Amino acid sequence: FLVKELRIFCKIGEEEREIEHIDDLNFGDYIRIIEKPEHWDKLKLSIERTHFIKHLDKVREIRNDIMHFDPDGITDEQKEDLTKMAKFLAELRKYI
Repeated sequence: FLVKELRIFCKIGEEEREIEHIDDLNFGDYIRIIEKPEHWDKLKLSIERTHFIKHLDKVREIRNDIMHFDPDGITDEQKEDLTKMAKFLAELRKYI
């Protein structure tokens, strides 16, 4: 995707954020972008979009818990979810 496309994709209402690089996006942005089938298709990934988004959203929720200092920390199940997603992404990267 081009930077100008990312700015449009991540625009909420009339507010346009300063996006200069893909690094400026957050997990919510990633999800909003790939939720749209036409954007997902550009990635040419042969995996189920809705399944991938569901797991990416779990990572987003866990990340938010950690970054907003949830006093309970993360559960073993959340650690397992993160480990599975990290392994999946590492495997997926081999084919991109």
